[in-house]
Amino acid sequence: MDNRQKTVEALRYFYNGLVRLENAAARRQQADNQIVALQNQLREAKSQAVALNEKSDFTKKSITTILSIIVIALFALVDIILPIALGTGISFRISSIFNLALILLIVNVVGRIISKKKTWSDDMVQKTYMSSVPQAEASLKNTVLMLPQIDCELACAYAQVEAFIKGFPPKYTYSYAVGKFAEYVENMRVDSMKEAINLFEQEEWQNNMLNESRKQTAIQAEQLAVQKDILNTAKNIEDYAKRAAEAAEDIKFTNQLIANNTAAAAAYAAQAAQSAKNTEEMLNYALGGRW
Repeated sequence: MDNRQKTVEALRYFYNGLVRLENAAARRQQADNQIVALQNQLREAKSQAVALNEKSDFTKKSITTILSIIVIALFALVDIILPIALGTGISFRISSIFNLALILLIVNVVGRIISKKKTWSDDMVQKTYMSSVPQAEASLKNTVLMLPQIDCELACAYAQVEAFIKGFPPKYTYSYAVGKFAEYVENMRVDSMKEAINLFEQEEWQNNMLNESRKQTAIQAEQLAVQKDILNTAKNIEDYAKRAAEAAEDIKFTNQLIANNTAAAAAYAAQAAQSAKNTEEMLNYALGGRW
C-alpha cells in the first residue's frame, strides 16, 4: 500500500470519526434544548394550575358571601321591614339575634358543602395537570436518562479522532473539509496536505463567488422584472392618454357636426319662415285683388 492510499484511508477514518462526533454533539444539543423546553412547559402548566385553583377558591368564597347577603336581606325583610309595613312597629326580640346567628351558621355550613363539590374550574385544573404535567415529566425523565448514553457516544467519538485533531488545523477540523481533502488525495489532485488546503480554499472561494453571482443575478432579474412592470405601466398610461385624446377628437368632431346641423336647421327654419311670410303676402295680395 503506497503513501497516497494510506493518507486516503487515514482521512476517511478521520472523516467518519468527525461525522460520528458531530452527530453525537447534535444529539446532545437537541437533548439539552428539549430539557429546557420541557422544564418551561412544566413551570407554565403548574402556574396555570395554581391560577385556576385560586380562581376556583375565589368563586367558592363568592358563592358563600352572596348566600350570606341574601339571607341577611331576607331576615331584615321579615323582622324589620315587614312589621313597619304592617304598622306594628319594630319589635326587638332577643330570639331574632339567635335566629340570625343560626341562619348564618347554616349558610356557612352550606357554603362549605358547596366548596367541597367539584366545580368546572376544578375539572379544568385536573385535566390540565393530568394531560400535560405527567406527560412532560415522563418526557423529561426519559431525556435525562438518555444523557449518559449520549455523553458516552461523545466520548467514544472524540477518542476516535483525538489524535488527528491534535495535529490537524482547527479551521478545517470538520467532516465536510476532511471529506474534501480525502477526495482530492484519492483523485490525485494534490500531493500534500498544504495543496489540499489551498485547493479547498480556492474551491470554497469559487463557490462563494458563484453563489454571490447567483444572488446578484436573481436581484438583477427581480429589478428587470420591476422595470418591465414600470415600462408596461407607462405604456398603458400612454395608450390610455392616446385613447383619451382620440376620444376628445371624436367629441370635438361630434360637437362640430352638431353645430353644423344646428346651423343648417336654423337656416332651414329661417327659410321656412321666409317662405311662410311670402305665402302670407301672396295670400294678402290675392285677397286684396292685387297681384
